[in-house]
Amino acid sequence: MSPFSSLLRWMRAKDFSNLDSVESTNLDAARIKAKPVLRRIYLRKYGAMAAAMEEYAQVGDGPMLELGSGGGFFRDVLPGLTTSDIKPLDYVDQVEDAESLSFEDGTLRAIFAMHVFHHIPQVRRFLSEVVRCLKPGGTLVMIEPNDGFVAKFFFTRAHPEPFDRERADWSFPSAGPASGSNQAMAYLVFKRDRNIFEDEFPELELTRIRADTLVEYLASGGVLYRQLLPRFCFPLLRLVDWLLTPAMPLLGLHQLIVVRKRLSEHK
Repeated sequence: MSPFSSLLRWMRAKDFSNLDSVESTNLDAARIKAKPVLRRIYLRKYGAMAAAMEEYAQVGDGPMLELGSGGGFFRDVLPGLTTSDIKPLDYVDQVEDAESLSFEDGTLRAIFAMHVFHHIPQVRRFLSEVVRCLKPGGTLVMIEPNDGFVAKFFFTRAHPEPFDRERADWSFPSAGPASGSNQAMAYLVFKRDRNIFEDEFPELELTRIRADTLVEYLASGGVLYRQLLPRFCFPLLRLVDWLLTPAMPLLGLHQLIVVRKRLSEHK
C-alpha cells in the first residue's frame, strides 16, 4: 500500500463497504450535524441551489421536489420542499426512484438533486421524467462532481465511487443506491456530449454550469474523512476559495448545474 493510500485509510471516517445501507445514510446525517464547518458548507450550497431556482425558473409556483435527501437538511433552507430518497428513511417525506417519479405530468416547479445524478444508472430515463414532471419554465438544479484535473485526481484516488470520463455511454450497471455510480456523469452528458443532450431532449435547456469548492471542502473532510484543520482556519480557507473563483473550472471539486424546461416545445 502506498503512503498516500495509507494516509487516506487513517483519515477515513466512514466504512466504505457499507455505503448502500440505511445506517450509512443515517451516519452521514449525524456527521454533517456534528461538523459545524461541513454544515456551513452545505448551507451555502443549499442557498446557491435555491437562489438558482429563483433566478432561472420561469414559473412562480408549484411543488418542489428534492431527490436523494438522505443525510441532508435542504428543507431547513427551503421550506415547503418535498424531500425524498430511494431508500425508506424516517426523516424524508417519501420514497422516489429518479427513473420513475410518482408525480403527475407538468406539476413540479423545481427538482433538486445534490450528488444524485451520478448515481442514476439510466440518466436518459431520469431526464425523460424531468421533461414529463416539470412545468414549462421549471428547473432542475443539481450539484455534481466537477471534471477539472483536481476533481479527477480526488474522485479517482480518494473516493470509493468510480469516476470514468472515458465511458462511452450515459449508463452503468445497476448496483446499490450509493455504490453504483459514475461521478463523471455530469461531464459526459452536459459537456462532452452536450450536442447529443440537446438533440435528444430539445424540451430542456442547459442554462448554467458553475464550478466551485476546493480547499475549504478538502480541509473539512466531507462526510468521508476527518476534519484536517481546526475551525478557526476555515474563514481563511473560504477566502482562498473565493480568490480562486476564476480558476474553479480547473480546480473546483463540485459544480452547480441548472437545466430549465422550455416554455415552448420548439427551440
